[in-house]
Amino acid sequence: AYRAIPANVAWAAIGRFDAYRFLDDVRAGVQRAMPQQASTFDMVLRQFYAFTGVDLQKDLFACLGDTYTFYAVPDSAGKVHGYTFINALKDPDKAQQVFSQLEQFSSAMLSQRGGNVKFTTEPLAAPNEKISAHIISFQSYAPAWTIANGRLYISGSKAELGKALSISGNGLLDNAKFAGLRKKLGQKAVAAFTYDDTGVVVADVYAYFRPQFDKLLAQQNPPMAPLPSTAAVVANLEPAMSVLWSDAQGVHFRGIGPVPGWEE
Repeated sequence: AYRAIPANVAWAAIGRFDAYRFLDDVRAGVQRAMPQQASTFDMVLRQFYAFTGVDLQKDLFACLGDTYTFYAVPDSAGKVHGYTFINALKDPDKAQQVFSQLEQFSSAMLSQRGGNVKFTTEPLAAPNEKISAHIISFQSYAPAWTIANGRLYISGSKAELGKALSISGNGLLDNAKFAGLRKKLGQKAVAAFTYDDTGVVVADVYAYFRPQFDKLLAQQNPPMAPLPSTAAVVANLEPAMSVLWSDAQGVHFRGIGPVPGWEE
């Protein structure tokens, strides 16, 4: 999973979640807490199947793996827009069938309502030209998904999807900042982690909001001093990382960050 994340990420996380078991646990919880509502829970699942032809648990959740990877990379201007989601699938062939079926259902429903959303399938650019990208085009946004190498990939664009499939080497393990924090935390076997190149993320957000705040400050009577520059703020921010794991003694969390509350 580390190697599926590019080394130049601004933010990354890996978590574990068994969706198939979760649905069983929710059903059992409803039956214990609200027995009269238990039949309603299963009725909703049956309605989902009736509309889509997909059994939420036996078709969709059964083919998903329990390791979920998320990351975001900055573009050439430092904007953090390249979000990608990856799931190592239990059954890639079944997943291809299920997601294609859900896509066809969504396309039919939206076309009936006269929406401007378009669903298209295009080959990715070389060297991934043999892989098809399923693109969902909104008015100003076109995320894309594909299934390749036993994984489900969902990215913010066709271009980002191609980049996600072209990662080589050790990926995030080649990131010196990540490697340093991982060594400091000292916990190699983890169930989940979050890595945040805080300076990169804050620079993107701060540079966007700072002019607006400076305008408000200048309108005060008397006028207030403008906020520090983006460079001045970023210079004081170190990268951050947290890890979660469990053992016979329980569930444990450990993290390193530049300021209190950085996880938020």
